[in-house]
Amino acid sequence: MSELLIILMTIMMMSVKIVAMMMKTVKWFTKYQQVTI
Repeated sequence: MSELLIILMTIMMMSVKIVAMMMKTVKWFTKYQQVTI
């Protein structure tokens, strides 16, 4: 049971990191677009 919980926590942490990376990429992309335009 505890092992499953650890795996769940790891997956959640990874998904949070992925979302943060996506947000950063979107912010950078919008900034880049503004500079281009």
